[in-house]
Amino acid sequence: MNKFIKDQSLGIYAAGFLALAAMTPGGLFAQTAPDTDVENTATVSYEIDGVDQPDESGSVTFEVDALVNPTVANTSGTDIVPDQQDAVLAFTVTNDGNQTQDFVLNIEQPTGDDANLSNVQVFIDANDNDSYDDGVDTLITPGSAAAADAVQDLAAGDSISVFVVGDVPDTLSDTDTIDVNLVAIAYDPGADNTTIGAIETETAVPAIDAVDTVFGDESGAFTGDTALNGEHSDTGTYTVGSVSIAVTKTAAVTDDGLDNGTTEQLYIPGATVTYTITIAYSGSASQTADAITLSDPLPDNTTFVANSILINGAAAVAPDTASYDGGTDTVTVTLDAGRAGDASNDVVTFEVTID
Repeated sequence: MNKFIKDQSLGIYAAGFLALAAMTPGGLFAQTAPDTDVENTATVSYEIDGVDQPDESGSVTFEVDALVNPTVANTSGTDIVPDQQDAVLAFTVTNDGNQTQDFVLNIEQPTGDDANLSNVQVFIDANDNDSYDDGVDTLITPGSAAAADAVQDLAAGDSISVFVVGDVPDTLSDTDTIDVNLVAIAYDPGADNTTIGAIETETAVPAIDAVDTVFGDESGAFTGDTALNGEHSDTGTYTVGSVSIAVTKTAAVTDDGLDNGTTEQLYIPGATVTYTITIAYSGSASQTADAITLSDPLPDNTTFVANSILINGAAAVAPDTASYDGGTDTVTVTLDAGRAGDASNDVVTFEVTID
C-alpha cells in the first residue's frame, strides 16, 4: 500500500509505488530504477461551431523513488542428530527493491525452542552455487557493519545464499528443534565493493520532483523487525531425528539336569542358563542407529555353550555377526545392518553352564 500521495495542480498522483505498480517484486517486469523521470501529457481537442480549436494539454512529471525492500527466506529445514558438528541452515537474501543495495546480516537464537547451537558461524556464498562449501564460502561477523562482513552491491532482483553453521548439543531427543533467525538490514552501497554506506533511512517529507527513499519490506521473525523498517528476517529450524536404544537382560535356567517331577528349574552346578538381551528402538523412522555392538563378558563360575548365540531366534546373517572370544570370555554381537527408530526389537540369546 502506498505510504504517501504527492499532489500537483493538474491532479493527484500516487508516488513511489505508482511507478512500480506493474513491476513489484515477484512481477513480470524489471523494476524501474530510481531517478527515472516519468512524464505524462493529457491533450483535449474540441470544436466551436464546427471549427477546430487549438488543442489544450497538461503535463506532469515525477521521479521514480528508491524502493528499499529486502527479503530473507529460509530455503530448507535441516534434520540433525544429537552432538552433530557443523550443522548447516541455508537462507537467501533477495534485493526486492529497485536499486543496488548493501546488507548487514545478523542472527539470533530465539526462545521457545528446545536448545541453542554452539560455535555458531555465518557464511556468505562465495561461489554462487547455493551450497555451503567449507573453506570456500566467506566467514563474516554477524552484526558487523564492516564492508568485509556485509552483502556487497546486491543488484535489484538478485539473491545470494547465506549459511548458518553450528554444533548441536548432545542432550536433545527425537523431534526437538533449534531455531535461528537471520536478518538483513539495508545500507547504502559504498563507492565500490570494498566500502559500505550508511544505514538506509526513509524520506521524512517526500516530494514529487525528488528521489525519495521508500521502505517496502514486510515484518519478520527477528526481534524488533516490524514492517517498513528497511530490514527483513526469517526463521530457520533444525529438527532432531534420532534413534534411542533401551537394553534389558534376563537369565533363566533352561535345563538343570534334574528329573524331580517339577517344572521348576534350579541354579545348580551343571545347569544350563539362557541369557536373553532385548534391544528396543524408538525415535525417528528416517534415522538409523548403525554399527550397533553388544558386548557381554561371561560371569565367573560359568562356561560358554558353543554355537549357542542366536539373533532373533536364528544364527547371525551377514552383515550382522555373532562370536565368542575364549581369551576374554566375551560374547560379541554386531548389528551392522542398521536399525531405524521404528524398527522391531532385536533379541539376542546365548547359553552358559554353571560350573
